[in-house]
Amino acid sequence: MNPKALAQICKDSYSQVVFNVNECEVIIKYFDNVQVVAFRGTEAGALFAGSDWIDVLRDMRILPWYDKDCGWVHAGFLKGARPVADFIADHLVMDLPVICTGHSLGGALALLAAVKLQAKGFVIKQWVGFGSPMAQLTAKRYDFSQWNYRYKSDIVPTLPGY
Repeated sequence: MNPKALAQICKDSYSQVVFNVNECEVIIKYFDNVQVVAFRGTEAGALFAGSDWIDVLRDMRILPWYDKDCGWVHAGFLKGARPVADFIADHLVMDLPVICTGHSLGGALALLAAVKLQAKGFVIKQWVGFGSPMAQLTAKRYDFSQWNYRYKSDIVPTLPGY
């Protein structure tokens, strides 16, 4: 899929929630030759109303945590991605390749979910992040391509700066 179509699906993840697992919102779009799993990024709009602090807390849990599939990773991102990967595995077609994508926080969650889904036997075609922060402390090789698009002045992809 082209990046523009994936960016639109990421944008849709803010308004078209299919699954909400521990405040991680995900949509799944099925196509003829691939299924796209898109994670919503940090929901900042409701913060001013005094709610939705879970995303911010997830962003701030930067201490590394070890996972057998992912290696040493951002603890908050892993704590969000792991239950989502377990849940959505029942809603994906095992024989159809998966593209995991997301914007900002959603991109980090999508990367770790992709690794967890691959460990469950799913074929991950690629991960595409849009302004995604770094989720991994240790670089591990995976059997899928990884792209993280960003604006030159965006500092989020450089965080947490391990």
